[in-house]
Amino acid sequence: MSDVLDDVQGAFDDVFNDITGAGLLAAVLIALLAWPVVLFVGWAVRTVLGLVPGVSDGIVRLVQRVLQALVAVVAIALCLAALDLGPGVITFVVIVIGVVVGVSAQSLLQNAAASMAMPYFVGDEIDSHDYTGKVWDITYRHTVIETRDHRKVYIPNVDVMAQPIVMYTAFDQRRSEIEVGVRYSTSVGDVITLLVDTIGRVEGVHTEPAPYARVSGFGDGMYRLLLRWWLDPDIATTNRVKGEVYAAVKTALDDAGIPIPPPIGVFLSELP
Repeated sequence: MSDVLDDVQGAFDDVFNDITGAGLLAAVLIALLAWPVVLFVGWAVRTVLGLVPGVSDGIVRLVQRVLQALVAVVAIALCLAALDLGPGVITFVVIVIGVVVGVSAQSLLQNAAASMAMPYFVGDEIDSHDYTGKVWDITYRHTVIETRDHRKVYIPNVDVMAQPIVMYTAFDQRRSEIEVGVRYSTSVGDVITLLVDTIGRVEGVHTEPAPYARVSGFGDGMYRLLLRWWLDPDIATTNRVKGEVYAAVKTALDDAGIPIPPPIGVFLSELP
């Protein structure tokens, strides 16, 4: 055992004995100069690709990381050459770097490839893995979603693409709907005309396509009306307009003297 340790110690001594002061100074200078070059490459890639329309932020970051890694590898090779450590040591270091890069590259490339195939962009509102919100960022590893309650959720790109994605802002308009019950004694045509006119006056409801209503079924002591309208696709507008439609429909029915039947359980509980 001691012989092996002596051989290893001798090998290290031989390596470091070949290092000269000039070589060490050159290696330090190369390392110091490499850092601003890496930063410049990152800035140049973002500036150039930022001028190309349709290039996602995930692709920009991927190209940045790849080119910066290449610059770093070249800098390491130049440092080793300046130190004149010999071909054996240089080969060993290159192999170690290759193994480390190979192990980490598999997950990186999978997520990076997924980021290039994303059907959405920063600013879109999506639903993925039970999280709903606006796409805040798309990196070469994650899709970052900002939820409605101001949380940031980091979902690996591979996981996002492995499950269905709901895109709320894929089109310029989105349809919304509610149901309301009206007693059988009420004129269907009059109620439909009243409610369609009421929905059309709510701020945010589009006039084209126009809102409409139809009978959707029968319940206990009432028929159900389905009310539909179109509006901007973002989630905030959808929630706001739906709430205002509920309030406007209730007010319009009250003003017209048309009661909304309570659930049958509530009705029976009120009987003497």
